[in-house]
Amino acid sequence: MITKVEHRQILAQQLAEAQATIDALLKGQIDAVVDPTTRAPVLLEKAQDALLDSEERFRQLAETTTDVFYLITSDFTQALYINPAYETVWGRSCESLYASPMSFLDAVVPDDRHIVLEHISRSQRGGRPDAIEFRIRRPDGAIRWMDGQSSGVLDGAGQVYRIASIATDITARKSALEALKESISRFHRLTEASFDAIAITMDGNILEINPAFLRIFGFDREEEVVGRHMLDFVTEECGADIEQRTKDGIDGSYDCTGVRRDGSRVSLEATAKSTKIRGQPAGITSLRDITEKRVLEEQFRQAQKMEAVGRLAGGVAHDFNNLLMIITGYSDLLLQSMMTGDPRRTDVDQIRKAADGAATLTRQLLAFSR
Repeated sequence: MITKVEHRQILAQQLAEAQATIDALLKGQIDAVVDPTTRAPVLLEKAQDALLDSEERFRQLAETTTDVFYLITSDFTQALYINPAYETVWGRSCESLYASPMSFLDAVVPDDRHIVLEHISRSQRGGRPDAIEFRIRRPDGAIRWMDGQSSGVLDGAGQVYRIASIATDITARKSALEALKESISRFHRLTEASFDAIAITMDGNILEINPAFLRIFGFDREEEVVGRHMLDFVTEECGADIEQRTKDGIDGSYDCTGVRRDGSRVSLEATAKSTKIRGQPAGITSLRDITEKRVLEEQFRQAQKMEAVGRLAGGVAHDFNNLLMIITGYSDLLLQSMMTGDPRRTDVDQIRKAADGAATLTRQLLAFSR
């Protein structure tokens, strides 16, 4: 299957062959196609057959191609040939262009007409200008993007007397490119706005990073990071684990410890995903700074421990207080039943004082538990 470029080249070659033979016949310059000894007219017939064959091949190519092709005089006063694709792409009849060779410009979007006119002017001066892109508006209002190229056809004196032009509808390609650009733009907006560090790697070497990567690891410029190995930014212990995960092709999330530019460490939650870039294995890694989260988790664990100790202390205090109430109660009963001079009152007083001291300790335990 031939490409668009090859198709254009074949069209141009066929046109040139047909035109050269026509010009030779019209000018009577048939020495090249007639035997110089016999001047046999049969050779002229062969040349005419070759011309017809060339014209037929040209017609088949021109009428089956989806590209718009036309041949016009250099002053654009007479259209010599317009292929049917003009009606499909421009949405206008070939007859209208034959009647008014410059009417194709009516469909060109006003902002793009100067591009087309400058291109035509260069073709008229004998140049082969680069292809141009311009827009046309069809009668139904649809805007189509065109890729066009014209070239001047020279006569025997080397002067441009005809212009051959080809225009290709590239609307679909333009739409695809715009969609791709928008997708890339969205990707960059998302990665640049992300609080997580994102790194694209190939063979472990960093190809691209987002601004959050610089912020988390304490760098100022991408040049300080891009090109280095991903393992340069994690501790040795984490590096061994990452290498093993990469070797086994394991995607997913894991925790690791990063090393900042100043040597300080940062707790990271990594999420790795394998992909391909230009057909080669690559990886996308997202790194979230969870240092503060880890500090909060440790504080929470300590708080849980303190809460457990407090609950235990509170339970012990309540149980001990219940025992003290019994000791205190019976001590009071003993004191009430003894005479003032009873020598045992001193011992009971000591028991009572010890119980009061223990009650103070119980209140302290209850305060701690709260």
